[in-house]
Order: sequence, then structure tokens, then C-alpha cells
Amino acid sequence: MSVQLQQIKEIDCKIAQLDTERVLQRIAHHSIDEVDYLETDVAYILDECLNALKPRGVYKLFNPAICTLPPNYTEPAIKLVGTMMVFKGKEFYNRMKKAQHTALFASTIGSQEEQDALRQRLCYTPLQEDILTACFKEIGERAADMVNAIIIQQALDEGLYTDDRLMPGESDFPLETRSDIVFYVQAEKRLGQSLDKAHALKPDHSIVGVVGLYDKSRKGRRRACGRCKYREFCSIRSIGMNCHGNKGSFK
Repeated sequence: MSVQLQQIKEIDCKIAQLDTERVLQRIAHHSIDEVDYLETDVAYILDECLNALKPRGVYKLFNPAICTLPPNYTEPAIKLVGTMMVFKGKEFYNRMKKAQHTALFASTIGSQEEQDALRQRLCYTPLQEDILTACFKEIGERAADMVNAIIIQQALDEGLYTDDRLMPGESDFPLETRSDIVFYVQAEKRLGQSLDKAHALKPDHSIVGVVGLYDKSRKGRRRACGRCKYREFCSIRSIGMNCHGNKGSFK
């Protein structure tokens, strides 16, 4: 499939519900004995966030190519065909050197104005601040997971499989790569994302990253549905399949 045919895909990441236990785990430093009705407060704030925020995401597939010719490339790197983007770092290289496609993605939980309005309306104590931040983080992770799940579905449709997502700042994948990802998926235009001089993303709790798509003949680690964090809302599992196109049971 030609890279020129690939379009930026926009994903509505609206979340109907989340388990309050996952938010409680993020504020584990607060004891239930410290304050009355902690679980009730978490459930209320989480519900308010889910009703007010509009999580969204975008992604686009590119064809990776190995760059090894000196003097420009003194160590192996990966160029995305059709762009000026060259990704360096051993982790990215090892993941993408045999990939058929590289997916760039970005996600956000909603605008900074929406987040600030919730903080102003719901937070009157440090504990409520912690709860709200934990809710934002959990929603942010789920939004990125939902985009990732759509990428997995496209891979399955094309007879491919994927690896786990890699985000700038992990391992030796440079943090400044965020700016390239934001640019090439048009995240500023489509999601309202931007970066400051320290490469911090706005709105808060935005996530960008990459996912490799591979031919099934490539040897490597396979996904297991029982350990997969997408299992609760995976459209592939809902039709009795897994990421490799095989039928199976997912109890």
C-alpha cells in the first residue's frame, strides 16, 4: 500500500465509564481513613470529568526506511518516507527496522479551558486536586489506548500485527521527537496541541507516540489478550478474534 494513500484518521475517544478503583490506585498515598467519603468523591469527580471532557485522537501510517549512509548517519536511524523526519535512538531503530508501517499518533482528553473549568468548579481542597489530576491521567491513558486499539484494528484488516506503543522520553527515544509527531499528524490543527520550549505538551495530559505494524512472518513477542490493557473495550475480541487474526476464547 502506497504511503501517499494514507490519510490522517481522527478518532472520537468519548469514554462512557471508567473503574473508580483505577483512580483510587493513583491516589493511594491518601488513606480511606484520612477523609470521609473518599470513594464517593472519586466517583463524583470522575463522572463530572467524563461528562465534560471530549477526548480525541489522531494517527497516520508512514513507511519506515533504514538510514545508514555516512556522513549524515554515523549510526543507524529510521526515516519516514515522504517526510523530513529521521528518528534516532536504539529503541526506535530496533522496533521499526523490520516494520512495514510506523503509526504516529496523538491524543488529548480535551481543551485546556475544559480542564481548567473543571478544576475551578470541583477543587476546593488539596485532596480534590489530587483526585481530579488522577481522573485526568486515567482518562488520558484510556484515550491513548483507544487510538492504539484502532491502529491494531487497521493492522488486523491489513493482515499485520503491532507492537506496544513507544512514547518520546522512553528509553533513548528523544523527548524532542514530540514536535515532529505533532506536526506530521496535524495535532495542533486537529486537537489543539502545542509544545513549549521544554517539549511539554498542551493541553495537559496529552499523549503522543509511535506504534510499529509488522508482517506476521516477523518473529517476535505475541500479544496475549489476558494481559492486554485494551481487552475491556477491544473491538477485535468482541467478534471472537485476536490481534493475529485467529479465532479464540477470551474469558
